[in-house]
Amino acid sequence: RAVTRDGKDVAVKIQYIDLRDRFSGDVFVLEMLMKVASFVHPKFAFAWVLTELRDTLALELDFENEGRNAERCQRELKHLSYVVVPNIHWNATS
Repeated sequence: RAVTRDGKDVAVKIQYIDLRDRFSGDVFVLEMLMKVASFVHPKFAFAWVLTELRDTLALELDFENEGRNAERCQRELKHLSYVVVPNIHWNATS
């Protein structure tokens, strides 16, 4: 949480510099574990779940994509007074 220079409360989202590298390493380890599980238990057929998760979770690391999605949600849900979607301050993003 932070405050802008003009006094508005804002939420701050920070992505650690090595997060993408760690994510790739974690996915690699999970892929290896899936292969071992499939070898030990031939009827184990859940490798597709990792493929789906990898692609979906990779999008979660893209904060610009997340910001665009938030703006879309804001537009589509504006008729619901009880839903609040924060504004994206693009001038303060990197």
